[in-house]
Amino acid sequence: MVIMSNRCLIIRFAMALGAALSCGSLSGKESDADFSADNIRVPIYQGNSVLPASILTAEEARPVGTKIELKGVKLNWIGDAISDVRGVVTTPSAVCNRATKQVYGSEWVKYRSDALDLDGVGFDIDQVKQIIHVRSQVKVVIKGKLETTRQRRAAKGEKLHVKPETVKRLISMAEGLKNPSIDSKNKSPEKQKKIRLHISTILWWIFGVAAVALVILSVMSEVKSRRSGRS
Repeated sequence: MVIMSNRCLIIRFAMALGAALSCGSLSGKESDADFSADNIRVPIYQGNSVLPASILTAEEARPVGTKIELKGVKLNWIGDAISDVRGVVTTPSAVCNRATKQVYGSEWVKYRSDALDLDGVGFDIDQVKQIIHVRSQVKVVIKGKLETTRQRRAAKGEKLHVKPETVKRLISMAEGLKNPSIDSKNKSPEKQKKIRLHISTILWWIFGVAAVALVILSVMSEVKSRRSGRS
């Protein structure tokens, strides 16, 4: 009987912690309760969807007020099925906001997927929208061509987890992580050559217009002077 009672307590405790991580309704003194758990696994849902948008796992979890401090964090972004993992985020520690379902931290973070690898320091993650913002020391690796990946997986009879729109979103996300004050594209020789060509074309066009205007003004002045001389 004692063993059964202990198991019931463990199950209830795990359910309570899972509800807390998935923005459960803890308030007042209950939200400040000092309890912790190890090796948790919590699905994060969007609205009334039966399929989770993300699955959060952590080696340690300790609620602090309305937030939860996590250690050994792993976040799987789910696609069309529970086995369809489109991306994996890992970090040694993070904080989960139960009200917004956001996860953030200042440690290193890694994102891995079939289309893109991302490393950096400091991050903000929207578990429902599957968006990650990395704050600094960002390194991005875009892997090969999507068509090649599709053909390779189709030959093996595997399901392709990455859709074209997902790749576009990831590439857009990677470009958004760059420092907006630095446009690396403009540093390429070809880009600089095109810019110089456009500038020279515009300058020649301005000079041409100015020359034509001067000619017209001189002709008008000459005509005016002749008319005044005749009169």
